[in-house]
Amino acid sequence: MSNRLILCVSLLLIWGMGKCQQKVQRPLKLSVGLAGYSYLGDFSDGRSTLRPIEAGAGFGMLLDGPSRLKIQAHAGFGKFAAQAVNNDKPGRPVVQNTFVETPFFYADLRLRYHLELGKWEPFVSIGAGVLGFSPRDANGKKLKYQSQTRNESEVYNSVVPELPASIGVERHINHFLALGMHYTLHYTPTDYLDNVGQLGARPGQDVLHALSIHVSFTLRQPPAALPEAGQSSALSPLLPDTSALHAMHEGDTMGQAKPAPDSAQAVVVDLGPEAEVQATASPPKAGPAETKTEALIIDPNRQRQVQAAIAADNFTYYRISKGDDLLSLCRRFRLPPATIRQLNYLKDDQLRPGAFLKLPLCEGVPH
Repeated sequence: MSNRLILCVSLLLIWGMGKCQQKVQRPLKLSVGLAGYSYLGDFSDGRSTLRPIEAGAGFGMLLDGPSRLKIQAHAGFGKFAAQAVNNDKPGRPVVQNTFVETPFFYADLRLRYHLELGKWEPFVSIGAGVLGFSPRDANGKKLKYQSQTRNESEVYNSVVPELPASIGVERHINHFLALGMHYTLHYTPTDYLDNVGQLGARPGQDVLHALSIHVSFTLRQPPAALPEAGQSSALSPLLPDTSALHAMHEGDTMGQAKPAPDSAQAVVVDLGPEAEVQATASPPKAGPAETKTEALIIDPNRQRQVQAAIAADNFTYYRISKGDDLLSLCRRFRLPPATIRQLNYLKDDQLRPGAFLKLPLCEGVPH
């Protein structure tokens, strides 16, 4: 039964990793926290109890993508200690250890599903990994190598699979920092976390419990490569020098393009899928039947702000809301669409609500 469950969860993780692949570049989120660990096993008193609670720590890493499903790598360490209860039961062997202290470590991958409720983010997760443990007696000696504490036929591995299941919540302080709390149940296919198996008072596998508080940090993505001086590209976030360029306004009712005043020195950026900077020494003339694609005018001062932010590796992350599209965001924040496309490796202009867009941190861009 345990092997089937582990196999099912592993297949679920593989499926989730495929679902988590997105077109938008995803910030890396790291977390560190303190945890209280306890266990339920052969030294537990009847239906209770998760005590005493021992301290430990946990670490996490995930790609905070646009999907509600996320893959998280998690690791941690700790210990639990327990004293045998009702040891005077008839038939209990005298050689059975009556005390255990078990240090352990674990590492796993989890498939995490979250909801967005303003700055609050409740989540649940399930995963698969490995757990290493080493039961010890009151003198600190490893019980695994003391055969007198169990029947001769009883042997066990000290590294076993584990299935973690969590429920928790995070509170976003800002785009960089979040605080959270979660409870995790670590299911194991072994009955020997306490070195007690066939001789124990409680049948079934031992289970670890953890209550954790953590802090998460969202790291910036590495800056996009900047083109050399004099180069321009449809995928480059930097536009060419505008000192000798004229801008084009929308055509009038007769379809004729009008040049912008030289003092404006604006740059017209095409917002189509094959976007390029449209610039020329003298404005072209449009035929009566020609129409221009919708365009955004970026003034030189704004261009310098964008260039300075990229050169200084100064970025922020904007969470896409329902109804947002690339055109509206470019107009709202006065950013060239080619910049957004390259910084986020967009294959097309489709934006998904809940995704994060990496933007140059300029005036008017939220952070």
